[in-house]
Amino acid sequence: MIDERSRRKRAIFYHRDSGGKHDQSLAEYVGWAVTRARDLKLEFDGNPKRIAAMVKNGESVVGDLFLDYCVQGHLMSRTAFDQLPVRIKGDPTVSHLLIANRERFARPDYPHEAVQREIELRQLGISIVYMDQVLEPLKRGQRIALSEQVMGIVDFDRTGRFREELAKKMILAQTSLAKQGFSAGGRAPYGFRRWLMNSAGQPVQQLRDGEVVRLAGHHVSWMPGPDEELAVILRILQLLPTMPATRIAKMLNAEGVPAPDKGRTRKDHGLVHEVSGLWHPPTILNIARNSLLVAETSYGQRSMGDQRRHSANGPRELESEDWRIDGQAKVVRNPESSIIRSEAKFEPLVEPDKHEHLLSILDQRGKSQRGKPRSKDPARNPLGCRIFDMACSSVMYRAPYQGSFRYVCGLYQQTNGDQCSHNHVDGITATRFALAAVQQQICSPVAKQKLEDRLRKRAAAEATAPTEMHSLHAKEVELKEIEKNLKRAVRNAALEDDESRFRLLSGVVGELQQEGEACQKEIAALQKKLKSRSKTEDEVTLLMSTLGTINQLANDSTNLGGMAELFNKLNLRMFLRFVPVQKKKRIENKLAGGVLTMGAAPLPIDTYSGPTSRSALKLQRLSSAETDSARDAEPNCSGLEEKSLGNGNRGDRI
Repeated sequence: MIDERSRRKRAIFYHRDSGGKHDQSLAEYVGWAVTRARDLKLEFDGNPKRIAAMVKNGESVVGDLFLDYCVQGHLMSRTAFDQLPVRIKGDPTVSHLLIANRERFARPDYPHEAVQREIELRQLGISIVYMDQVLEPLKRGQRIALSEQVMGIVDFDRTGRFREELAKKMILAQTSLAKQGFSAGGRAPYGFRRWLMNSAGQPVQQLRDGEVVRLAGHHVSWMPGPDEELAVILRILQLLPTMPATRIAKMLNAEGVPAPDKGRTRKDHGLVHEVSGLWHPPTILNIARNSLLVAETSYGQRSMGDQRRHSANGPRELESEDWRIDGQAKVVRNPESSIIRSEAKFEPLVEPDKHEHLLSILDQRGKSQRGKPRSKDPARNPLGCRIFDMACSSVMYRAPYQGSFRYVCGLYQQTNGDQCSHNHVDGITATRFALAAVQQQICSPVAKQKLEDRLRKRAAAEATAPTEMHSLHAKEVELKEIEKNLKRAVRNAALEDDESRFRLLSGVVGELQQEGEACQKEIAALQKKLKSRSKTEDEVTLLMSTLGTINQLANDSTNLGGMAELFNKLNLRMFLRFVPVQKKKRIENKLAGGVLTMGAAPLPIDTYSGPTSRSALKLQRLSSAETDSARDAEPNCSGLEEKSLGNGNRGDRI
């Protein structure tokens, strides 16, 4: 492969950038790549204009340009980075990879990972060209000089430590600004704007979002913004003591008051989308809790990042509590003693005593749940996303109720009772019923024996025949004989002086090598089949042993986590039907029956797979109301099984 590529003349360029402030240097790097490719007499179709267009359009690969933009260097799996070996393997004309420096290649947490990636690329038969050095191609199995390995480790250790040093500098700089009452970065909250302030604390000019102005002795401060936004804030503060945030959000949406992020876009899971532009209860509460209302700045309420974090004593290292189980860094709430509070550069908008009284009311309302993350423990939600209301095909969500929990129609919850009915079922009762159904279907002695017989019959049909064990043994003996003859032929060819006999023996060696390779492939295929057969039998045994634990679960009503795991393995789903029942002066929907499915059994209804957020459903209703005024009344969709939610995004998040 190396000899073949040495006759080719094409270069590709890779660059990784954290994004935002390096457009000029990026163009310069591409200019260097153009010049370097010309000096090496390589074909290269990149240019500064093209890579600027890639940044603008969010493209990763265009022609010979590979760009990872707004990507951290410690991530060793990136869109364009992962495409490099694919391009090199698929295009034999590529002989050189141009990279400005090793910082643009990676800033790894573990230097040897980046060195190994370099080696893997070089083993594909290409040269890696940096500004300060050239790494030549490698043959497979070729040892690398110790000095070259050490230099690679040292360089990548330096690039990796840059992230740690940068985190320290940023925290110290932000802390210093916060103590002086200046902004530590980010967009100004609702009702405020960014202003450039001079050394005397006087405003110089208002800054647009994202605008950066660097002047000696000048810093950014948050100042009160437009009067219409301040009026909305004061109105919210006036209503909150006697009205919940949910009702205030509904009222502002009904009046068409623009929400803080209306018209903006955001990125979730790598996807850019426009926010809903609607008010939500957390938005209302965040506005009310903003300490800028009493002319007080705060910094350090939360900590994030995987290098260093803010503390009362300066940047600190991450502790075990800062990491999730999956290895990702948590976003943690700092103690009150770590928060830096300073006077802002303007007069208070509300009286501090009144604001403190409002905060005490809000704390009292949400004291049982404030700061607590949503539980992901399956023991608290054994039938999560597995129980449906047949009236509207909506998932029934878990809701706390009288010290326990129950499942309530999701459409009813998300529309605040405007659609469907308050259909609900006790969570513990539904879970025990599902377990009893499983026991009845697959745990009786007769049903269990039938299931095991069917599984073993299917496993036997998919497994290989016993004669293949003998075939494998015969092929192994044949391979040993071929290897023995091959060694003899190679030795004889090495000792042969006659040219014609040497060529004859060389042909024999080639034939024996081909026979050996074919025999090895047949042996590998037979071993794979035999391994598959053994694995299938083990899976049947494991499944039957799992079924044996169901009776134990039935006798242990507290092991809801085990039940959730069992329902997940069986793909159990429950569909409930409710009917209206007259209860003295009111009508209440009661559970009347339903369908329970397991495995790949067909579903009795078309389950909904699309928007579930309250904002999306409200827009859906408002749109329908324009063409059908009858929709304004409270509908009850019990019995209307053709109705479906239709999912979309959840407000501002994907």
